[in-house]
Amino acid sequence: MSNKFMITWGILVILIVSVILIIGVYYEKNYEYIEASNKVKEVIKKYLKEEDININNLVSYNIQSNLLKEKGYLEEIKIKDNKCSFNAKIKKYFIYYDYDIKYNCVNEILE
Repeated sequence: MSNKFMITWGILVILIVSVILIIGVYYEKNYEYIEASNKVKEVIKKYLKEEDININNLVSYNIQSNLLKEKGYLEEIKIKDNKCSFNAKIKKYFIYYDYDIKYNCVNEILE
C-alpha cells in the first residue's frame, strides 16, 4: 500500500471519529431539553386529540404550558433543576406536524 492511501484512510477515520464525538457531546449537553420536548410533544398530541382541535394546513396554533397545566394535562416541567414554562407553536404541513417549542426556565433558588 502506498503512503498516500494510508494517509487518506487515516484522515478519513479521524474525521469520522471527530464527527461522532461532536454529535455525542451535543446530544449529552442537550439531553434534558430533548427529553422534555419529547414529553411536551406527547402531551400536546393528547390535548389536541382529546379536545378535538383540528389544525389546518399551514396555519400555526399556539399552546402555552399554563393552559395544559390548568386543564390537567401537564405537571411542572423541570430541566436541569430549573422550573420551566414553554410556548409551543404547532404547524401542520399536510400530514406532518412541526412543533416549535421555546422554553423559559427560572432557577428555583432565585425565585
